[in-house]
Amino acid sequence: MNVQNVNAQVSGAGAVSSKSDNDTLLSLGKKGDEIEGVITSVSDQISISFNGKEVNVPKSSVQGATEGAIKKFKIMDISATSVVLKEVGINKEAAKNIQVYCTKVEADQTAFNKRLEEAAENKEEEPEEDLEDTANRITGNDSEDLDTEGYDYKRFELERLERALSRIKEQRTEKEHNVEKQIENNKEFKEDVEKIAKHILKSTPYADQIIERLENSDLPITEANISKILSGMNLAETIPNLSGESFEYMIDNELDLTIGNVYKASYSAYRKNNEELSDQDFEALKGQVDGVIADAGYEVTDETRNQAKWILDNKLPLTKETLNKLNDLTTLKDTYSSSFVLDQIIHTMEQGNAIEDTVLTKESTDDMKKLIEDIKSITDQAIVQTTKKYEGKEITVELLKMEQEQINQAFVATEANKDTDKSSNPVIIETGAAVVGEIDIKAVEAKRQLEEIRLKMTVESGQKMAAKGIDINTTELEKVVEELRNIEDEYYKNLLRESGTRQTSENIAILRDTTQKVNELKWMPSNLLADTFTSRASATIDSLHEAGLNCQTRLATANESYETLMTAPRQDMGDSIQKAFKNSMTDILDSLAMEDTVANQRAIRMLGYSGMEITKENITTMKEYDEKVNYLLKNLTPSVTMDFIRENKNPIDIPLDTLNEEIKQLKAENGISEEDGYARYLRKLEKQDGITGSERDAYIGIYRLLHNVEKTDGAAIGSLVRSGRDITLGNLLTEVRTKKTGNMNKLIDDSFGMLSDINYKTDSITTQIDKGFGTEESEESNSKGAEATTNYNQMVLQDILASISPSQVKSIVENEEWSNLSLEKLRDKLNEQPEDENIKQEYYEEQVQEIRDLAENSNEAIKFLTDQNVPVSIQSIRQAQILLNPSASLYKQILNNAKDLDKSTIDTDDYTSEERVEEAFAAITDTFEDRESLQTGLSDFARVADTVLSSQIGLSDVNAKQVDSLLLLRGAIKLSATLNRNEYYDIPIKVGDSITNISLTVLNNTGKQDSKVTMSVQSDRYGTIEAEFKVRDREAKGLILCDNQEANEMVKSNIGIIADSLEKQNIALSQMDLGVEKLNSQSYKSKGLTLNQDAKAEAETENVTTKELYQVAKSFVILVKRMEQG
Repeated sequence: MNVQNVNAQVSGAGAVSSKSDNDTLLSLGKKGDEIEGVITSVSDQISISFNGKEVNVPKSSVQGATEGAIKKFKIMDISATSVVLKEVGINKEAAKNIQVYCTKVEADQTAFNKRLEEAAENKEEEPEEDLEDTANRITGNDSEDLDTEGYDYKRFELERLERALSRIKEQRTEKEHNVEKQIENNKEFKEDVEKIAKHILKSTPYADQIIERLENSDLPITEANISKILSGMNLAETIPNLSGESFEYMIDNELDLTIGNVYKASYSAYRKNNEELSDQDFEALKGQVDGVIADAGYEVTDETRNQAKWILDNKLPLTKETLNKLNDLTTLKDTYSSSFVLDQIIHTMEQGNAIEDTVLTKESTDDMKKLIEDIKSITDQAIVQTTKKYEGKEITVELLKMEQEQINQAFVATEANKDTDKSSNPVIIETGAAVVGEIDIKAVEAKRQLEEIRLKMTVESGQKMAAKGIDINTTELEKVVEELRNIEDEYYKNLLRESGTRQTSENIAILRDTTQKVNELKWMPSNLLADTFTSRASATIDSLHEAGLNCQTRLATANESYETLMTAPRQDMGDSIQKAFKNSMTDILDSLAMEDTVANQRAIRMLGYSGMEITKENITTMKEYDEKVNYLLKNLTPSVTMDFIRENKNPIDIPLDTLNEEIKQLKAENGISEEDGYARYLRKLEKQDGITGSERDAYIGIYRLLHNVEKTDGAAIGSLVRSGRDITLGNLLTEVRTKKTGNMNKLIDDSFGMLSDINYKTDSITTQIDKGFGTEESEESNSKGAEATTNYNQMVLQDILASISPSQVKSIVENEEWSNLSLEKLRDKLNEQPEDENIKQEYYEEQVQEIRDLAENSNEAIKFLTDQNVPVSIQSIRQAQILLNPSASLYKQILNNAKDLDKSTIDTDDYTSEERVEEAFAAITDTFEDRESLQTGLSDFARVADTVLSSQIGLSDVNAKQVDSLLLLRGAIKLSATLNRNEYYDIPIKVGDSITNISLTVLNNTGKQDSKVTMSVQSDRYGTIEAEFKVRDREAKGLILCDNQEANEMVKSNIGIIADSLEKQNIALSQMDLGVEKLNSQSYKSKGLTLNQDAKAEAETENVTTKELYQVAKSFVILVKRMEQG
C-alpha cells in the first residue's frame, strides 16, 4: 500500500436500513484495532473481505495485490459510514502523510454524493482558524498582489485572508514563471526540495513529474502541497475505468468535469434498465438529431449519430451541452494522461481552489487566451455581414470569427492597391441608437452582446464554462452572455462574502457597478478631464464614466487615437498626440516660468483638447483635478469599495473630493501604516548591493524628509506657496525644521513618532542627506494659485510615499543636487527608474517565509485569541505570541527601549524616558482599586510606551529588524489594551531591576458560572505561580499553586497579606488552599474546575460586586510584590 490510506466502498446494499453495528462499518472494529483482510478479487478495483464484510478500494491503494493475499490494517478512524485504514508494516514515513476518509455507499447510491456535499457545506460555514493552509498556499506574488489592493492583509481575519488569497490567485491569469524565484538556484534549497520529495514521494510513480511542475509553478514547495497533489492524482486514477453509467451520472446530474465529480460518478453510478430506441424510431428523429449535431459544431457522421443515440437511449436530453459533455468525457477517458491531470491540478492550486475542483477539460489556458484575442478582433463590419448572411439563425462566436477571417483575407488580397485603406469608411454600430442606415437591430443586439462578452470574458470564466460543457464558439451569444453574468455574480458574491458583507442583490449591484466603472475609466480618454473641467466640483464616478463614454464614441467616430485617463508611469508613451504638442511644449512652459515635467505637459494637452486658455493657473488647476481622479482610480479597490457598502454608502454617487477623503480615512485605518512603510523601505534598502554607509544615510534622510513633510498635512507646502518660494526638497526641509523648532506655528508635535525631530545625538535629516551629497540653498520664486498648488503637491507627495523604493532613489543619490528638486520633478525621476524586481521579489518571498514560520508555532496564540474573542489575523497572532512568551517580557522590552532612547537623544524635559516608564509602572499598582482605575492606569502606561517605541523607530541609525521588533511591541501594547476591555490584564510589577508579570482575568457571574478572578505569575525568582479566587456574599475562597517548594513556602509565610488586605474591604478569606504542582498552561484551569463544582453545590444566589473582585485581585498583586521585594 502506498502513502494514502484506503478509501473504501462497502458492498451490500441491504446494510443501509438496519441500525445494527453488524450492518455498518462499525462491525469492522474500533479505532486503534488491527484487523486482517483477505483480497478476494483484483480488477480495476480491489475487494478485501473482513470477516465477510466486503470493502472495495481503488487498485492503486494496494501495491502488489494478489487474490488470496492477507493484508493487515490498523483502524485510524471509524464511524457507521466511514473508515480510515492504514496498512501495518509498510514504510512509516510514507504511510502517515495522507488520510482519505471513505464513505459507505447506501442502497439508493446517494450516500457518497451526500457526504461530499455535507463536507463542502461544512467547509463553507466553518471559520478558518488555522494559518497552516494559507501558509502552504501563499507565494511572494500573492503577497505583492494583496498589497496592491491598498489594505494590510496581515490584519485580515484568517477566513477573510483565505478567501482573498483564492481570489487573488484566480485573478492572476498570466503567470510570471521564474524558476529562479522559486528555487533560488542554490544548492541548499535544492537539497531541501529533494529531502521533502523523498520523504513524501518515495513510493509514487509521479515523483519526478511533481517536483518538476512545482519548481516551475507559482506554488511553494511544501510537504502539504505535495500531499495535496498526490491526493488529486490518486482520485484521478479512476478516469481510465469510467463506465457508461458514470458518463450517464455526470450528464444527468449536470456535473462539471472535475476530479471530484468524476471520482464521485465512478462510485455513485449504477446500472439502469433503459430501453434502447429502435432503429425505426431513431430514423424518424434523424433530421432533428442532425440539426443538434451541426449546431453543436460537430460534423454529422455515423460516430456523432451514435453518440446522439446513446444519449437518447439513456433517457437524457439531446442538446449541444449534453453532446459536448459526452464528447469531453469520451476524450478524457480515451486520452487519459497523468501528465495532463498533474498540469490541471497545479493550475487549480495556483488559483487557490480545492483539488477536487480541478477541471479536466482539454481546453488549455493558451487556447482560451487565443479565443479571447479572436473575440476582441471581431469588427463591426463582421457583425453586420454575419447578421445579414445568417438571417433567422442564432449568431455565435464561431460564425463571427469566420466572417472576420474572410474580411481579413479580402484585405490582404487587395493590400497592394494603394487606394485601399483598411481604416477608411469603417462600419460603426452605435449600440445606443436604434437602427442606423442599413444596420438592423439584430446587428446592434449582437454588438451589445459581443461587447459584454469582451468585458466579462477571462481565461478562468472560459474554463469554467468549458467544464459545464458550454462551447463558447458554438453557443449563441445570448447564452454565453447569460453564463458570464452568472459567473460574474458569483465572483461578486464571493467578494462580499470575503469581507463579511451581506450578499444582497443591491450590494452585488453596487460592487459590480463601482468595480466595472472604475476599471473602465482607467482606459478611457484623458480628454474627459477637459470635458468635465468646469463641473469638476460636482464630479462623481458616474458622471466621469458617462463623460468618458461620450468622449470614446466621439474619438472612435473620428478615428482618432488618445492617451488614457490612468496616468502612465513613464514619459515615453509614444502617443501621436503627445508628439503633436512636443515642439511647442518647451516654449509654452518657458514662457510661463514653469518646470518641464510630465504633469505640466499632460495638463497643457488637456487644456489644448478643450480649447481652454493655457495659463499657469489653469495648468495648476487641471493638474490638481487630474491627480484627484487618478488617486481615485488607484485606490478605490474592491476591498475599499466593500467597506463603503458595509457602511451603506454607494461610491458611485459620492462627489470626488468627499470620496477621496473617505478613501484616505479607510486606508489610514486598514492599510499599510506609516511605520510599516518605513520598515519596508529599510528592508529593501538593506538588500541593495554596494551601498556605502554615507549613501545609506542619504537614502534614509530623503525618506524621513518626505515623511515629515507629509505629516504636516499640507502646512509645510502651503507655507512655501504663500511666501512665493519654490516647492523644492531644500525649501521643504527648511520649512519643516522651522516649524518644529517653534519659530512659527508649531504644527508638528514634539512627541511625533517615527520621524520626530528629537535633538539627535545621531544624525539629523540634513546631516544624513549631506553624507550622500552636498547641499545648497535653492532660489526663491513666486507661486500663484495657492490652494490648488498646495493640494496638488500634497497629493504628489502622498503618491511618492506610497510607492518609493531605495532602488528608485539610487539615481537621485548618485546624480542629482537634491535640494533643488521639486516634488513634481522628484516623482518624474523616481518613475524613470523602475523598482529593482529582484529586490522586490526577495522582499515578498521573505514576507511569505515569515508567515510559514509563524504558522508552525501559532496554535497556542490562535487558541488564546479565540478564547478572548479577538479576531485572529497574522498580525494578532504575532502580537499574542509576545504576550504569551514569559521569557520575552513585553514590559522588560519597553523599559530597555526607554533606556536605549535616553542614550540616543538629548532630552530637554525634566524626566528621562526611563523615568516616565517606571513612573507609569508604579501608577498601575498604586492606583489599582477597581476596573476603572486599573484600566486607566494601563491606558496611561500604553501611551507612555507608545511614545517611547515611536521615538525609537525615529532614530536615524535604526535598522529594519529593529523597526519590525518595535512595531511588534507597539502592536502587542494595542492588543493588550483590547484584552483589557474583556477584563483580561497583564500587570507589571517592578522591584529593583526585576519586572514580574501578572496575568489577571476577571469573570463576572453570568447566572450559571461563579464570579472569580484567575491569575498567573511568571517570576524570575519564584517561577510560575497560579491562583484562583471566588467571591460569594463577601467571602472569598482561594487556591494558589506554585511549581516549586521555595515559592510555596514564601506564599505561605506571606498569606496574611491577602487576608489583611481583604479585611480592609470587609471581605473575609474563608478558605485558602496552597499546593505545589508542576504547572503547565492547563493546570490552574483544571483546579479551577474543582472549585467551580464545589461552589455550584452551594446556594445559587450570590451577591458580588465588580469592585470586590478587583479588590481580591489587588490583594494577590500586593502579595506578589511583597514576595519580590524579599
